[in-house]
Amino acid sequence: MRLSEMTWQEAEAHFADQSAIILPTGSIEQHGPMGLIGTDAICAEQIAWRAADQAKAVVAPTISYAPAPFNMGFPGTMSLSADLWQAMMLELFNGLHHQGISKVYVINGHGANLAPLRAAAADCGADIRIRSWWDFEPVNVLRRKWYGDWEGMHATPSE
Repeated sequence: MRLSEMTWQEAEAHFADQSAIILPTGSIEQHGPMGLIGTDAICAEQIAWRAADQAKAVVAPTISYAPAPFNMGFPGTMSLSADLWQAMMLELFNGLHHQGISKVYVINGHGANLAPLRAAAADCGADIRIRSWWDFEPVNVLRRKWYGDWEGMHATPSE
């Protein structure tokens, strides 16, 4: 279920039974000459939707804007400062917690999000779990099998 496609009454009913939400995060930045600018957000979002289908969970809208100052030389990259992004994530975590959502599972797709995410989670009263799509061993097995030495994380085939 996608939060953005629910009514507030549907959200209220769901969260009364399951006070958790999945929050995908990514970035809007270059991913090589053939990769999509939204790759990080797209990867996290697709994984979140699939996980939500299996867990009967709700997925919050994807947080696509993120710290990516190192890619600002590439047209289309949109970057926020790490401090602003961390503050925004803390506000979102606190807002969800205020509404009674006690668990937030973040599916991350952008490495530069991790430090600000962890700092925001540490300052929040909710139970925030943060995992990047590349944290899972079955994913890494496939990456090694399919791409071997060609795999390098950013703007490479597994993305």
